[in-house]
Amino acid sequence: MKKWGGTSILIIILLILTLLGAINYFATPVKKWQMANDQSQVVLPQKLDVAQENTAEPSVRLVDKLADSEVIWQVLAVPVEVDDQLMEVSRQNVDQTTNQGLDEIESIVKSQVGLATESGELGKSDKQNLLGDGLIESLPATAPGALVIFGDQISTSSASSFSQLVDSTYATRSAQPWLVVDHEGGTVQRLRGQGFTTLPSWRRICQLSPSTQLELANTTSLEIKNAGIDLVLAPVIDVATSSAVLSSRVCSGDPELVASTSAIFINSYLQAGILPVIKHFPGIGSVEVDLHKQFGAIAVQSTDVMPFHSLLSQFPTLGVMTTHISPEKDSQTACSRDYSCVSELTSLYPKTLVISDALDMKSALYNSETQTYDTPLPQVALEAILAGNDLLLFGPAVSLDEINQIATYLQFAADNDPDIKGRIEVAADKILSYKEIYSKNEK
Repeated sequence: MKKWGGTSILIIILLILTLLGAINYFATPVKKWQMANDQSQVVLPQKLDVAQENTAEPSVRLVDKLADSEVIWQVLAVPVEVDDQLMEVSRQNVDQTTNQGLDEIESIVKSQVGLATESGELGKSDKQNLLGDGLIESLPATAPGALVIFGDQISTSSASSFSQLVDSTYATRSAQPWLVVDHEGGTVQRLRGQGFTTLPSWRRICQLSPSTQLELANTTSLEIKNAGIDLVLAPVIDVATSSAVLSSRVCSGDPELVASTSAIFINSYLQAGILPVIKHFPGIGSVEVDLHKQFGAIAVQSTDVMPFHSLLSQFPTLGVMTTHISPEKDSQTACSRDYSCVSELTSLYPKTLVISDALDMKSALYNSETQTYDTPLPQVALEAILAGNDLLLFGPAVSLDEINQIATYLQFAADNDPDIKGRIEVAADKILSYKEIYSKNEK
């Protein structure tokens, strides 16, 4: 038997050290950042190797036209509540100096918003601000990547007025924000006031004839385009015959029917200049818990991902929403925060714009170590970016102050880690590239 010499042993030791060094590259030492408001610690997660993603020459990158702070805000989608009644008042061009116009505003405010001064009356300047200035103040100073519209029974005229308000607010900015809305039909349709067709549930739509589906798709696309919408968070392509959680939001248990029906609406949206966002990758048709309220894990099947493959093969530049489900029963990491999960999508369809589901959902905040929902939102946002999401969504409960906190943390992380900075720039650059096609400037 051949004996091992000193040289051979040294070579083996060097190989082991090399392998350990490679592992340590991905498992970098964690950094901590103190939040100014509560002194809680937020941990920078594992770095993502983004060198291979950033293939564009620096001279042609759209992101280079923006300041560092503007780049950070491009990856954020800010939630905005649109009150249809207040927008109605602002739309009527009432004379702000007449008691009649001011009294009308005051009545609405007291009944709908509950605002009042210490004396129980609204001052004249307060009333006038509600004609638009108050809503403007609820928008971030730096143009975000998107504004996500929330509200109930929003009419065409209110949505159009809000779109015009956003246009004027960010008119001088390098990149205006997208307007984004949920428009699945049934129980999930923000724009359902006067001027909008009230859609049946997605399940019912899938039972209609293809000709009726096309007519409905074309009508809907035109309505939301005229209202100033750039991105629509639909259709839902989760596969399920029935779902205790998603209910009528699912189309069918037949993945081919899900894909074919979705393709009709996707094509219609694209022809209208609207970017559709299919959801929820990698497929949550079998989910048994409400991800808004608790963490969940499923075993993703081939039928779950089939519609994604089918549609992205036809439309490679769609938006895709990642979900907070764990794709494996024994895993405790949400797909939206897991690079290995998101890369299953981006490795096959690199042109896709990846958009997270609302990151304030309980399932996104889940801390597997403590089995609680206490992961700080800024940390969740950073992990989602590093996992491969390009645009980060938040629900209406997240305040502008919290969004500002997230932006500050992302800036801190980018300033202290070139890989994180590079990843954020790649995401922002992709968003800006999409905006050249789906943007207000194209309306």
